Amino acid sequence: MERNNLLINLKDIHFSYPGPRKVFEGLNFQLRDGERVGLIGPNGSGKTTLFQIIMGLIKPSSGVVELFGQPMKDEKDFRRMRLKIGLLFQDPDDQLFSPTVLEDVAFGPLNQGKSVEEAKGIARETLDSLGLKGFEDRVTHKLSGGEKRLVSLATVLAMRPRVLLLDEPTTGLDMETTERLVDILNGLELSYIFISHDMDFILQTTDRVYGMVKGKIVSEEEAVPHTHYHVHGFGRLPHSHSKAQGIPLGEAGHNESDNAGVANGGGEPGMKRTIKMRQMEKNQKGTVRKVSASGDMGRRIREMGLVPGVEIQIQGRAPLKDPVAVKIKDYVLTLRNDEASFIFVEVDD
Repeated sequence: MERNNLLINLKDIHFSYPGPRKVFEGLNFQLRDGERVGLIGPNGSGKTTLFQIIMGLIKPSSGVVELFGQPMKDEKDFRRMRLKIGLLFQDPDDQLFSPTVLEDVAFGPLNQGKSVEEAKGIARETLDSLGLKGFEDRVTHKLSGGEKRLVSLATVLAMRPRVLLLDEPTTGLDMETTERLVDILNGLELSYIFISHDMDFILQTTDRVYGMVKGKIVSEEEAVPHTHYHVHGFGRLPHSHSKAQGIPLGEAGHNESDNAGVANGGGEPGMKRTIKMRQMEKNQKGTVRKVSASGDMGRRIREMGLVPGVEIQIQGRAPLKDPVAVKIKDYVLTLRNDEASFIFVEVDD
């Protein structure tokens, strides 16, 4: 692909929601043909708002939005460009609405003017390319969270976009599905922008990483030591790691004193690793670093108090497939093994 072909060009964008805080103050951003960009930043920094501005779902108070070399002036302009830009929502339930998988994936091509047979053919081809052959007649709302995510991606790819915008594509995915998504995305001949807190995912699927800082998009080449005891760019921004590989996984609550302590060699920490809760041994202690479950399961886990930063101890391990007993402070919880698979805990190595 020709990399100097400008696909998205945002110039001096200003935007704020009702209230005193400004979201964007003179934001500039460009995406060229063939580029794969990761975007990281704290919650509320405007990452999703950026996608909404690109898609014309909200209008900046000032600034210029150009897509494929054309200035976007009104809804008519954006409507034409939405055929070229595929947006994957953060929650797949917001993207899937038809009774069956085939109907959902064929919906986009039908809206592009394809015949019913053409649309179904494109849908089947797209599902097959994502390893979802045989899903055509599956009931959409009965799919697992990971399956919904992949089917949502299929609905976007079936429209043959030139650019993908993906909002937190790994949210709620287990490790196996995340790795499958990495393989799929690396095999696409598309330009794309990912919003994610998962630094491992970003580094495996993009060739450039930007940060959202104080209403602007910035590039940081410097590798910053931080509390995972490893270094990479944007170490000061909140993020997580989906793969252990010697790197503890979890939300990075970075601060300058942490950075200074590690950088200056003060207080060499003990070795840590991050594992799934279901892999922990009896009486083993650890700190919850990430809950990747979504939907009802995710809510149940969080309502029990199993959130990042909480210290736990395995009270007892029952045989495989039996509940896992977990002690938090002075009370004991019981979880199913499948629930414990979505909870990642940092333990001593």
